Amino acid sequence: IDSHNPLLIARIASNILQTSKNEEELSKLGDYSCFCSNSLVPSINHSDQFYEDLQKAFRLLFKNHDPSLVEKLTSLDQLKRLSDLVNKNQQIIAPLTPFELYYRKSQTVLNDEEKLDIENALGHIFDLLDSKNVIRIISVLGAGLFPLHNCINHSCTPNASTRYSHANADLEIISNMSIEPGEEVTISYLSVEEREELGELKDLAERRSYLKKLLGFDCCCSTCSK
Repeated sequence: IDSHNPLLIARIASNILQTSKNEEELSKLGDYSCFCSNSLVPSINHSDQFYEDLQKAFRLLFKNHDPSLVEKLTSLDQLKRLSDLVNKNQQIIAPLTPFELYYRKSQTVLNDEEKLDIENALGHIFDLLDSKNVIRIISVLGAGLFPLHNCINHSCTPNASTRYSHANADLEIISNMSIEPGEEVTISYLSVEEREELGELKDLAERRSYLKKLLGFDCCCSTCSK
């Protein structure tokens, strides 16, 4: 995951620079303000060298933009904020590769003879890859920032969950149960493994301490407020 964070940060920085006319607009981070925290608390402790290298790369990448805006956006503190923005709010997605989408689509429109020809041709390629211990990649691991998803609060007993489409990078919020009009929609911020670890903690203080360390806030859901 760390490997694609700089790319996400670069895309965010580029969008901000293209839409900001002055330092005041820049300080609000434009469309990304809904993802921002008021405090600078890095969720991943990269080394100072990491941010210094990122700063050098970004200043070279954005050399044709307003120098004063580039300098402010690529200060070490600002880069840490952008990194934290991504680390705290990203949703991991794994859409299918373009080839896999094409291959699956072809199976619905070709006749049996054409399918056999493709299977024979691709079979040779796949056998060659298998012989070299190369894993066939059918999806692309990535991450996205989704404003609506970001506005949904965490609950240890959520009434909804997230689901992404393998065909694209769309994210859906799916109800887990009947939700009444006006009732808050909640999701879990925890992974399957983290939920299992949390389930083993029976003491309320231990639960809150675990969630505080993991999520960076005091959980006030119905389960943790009992």
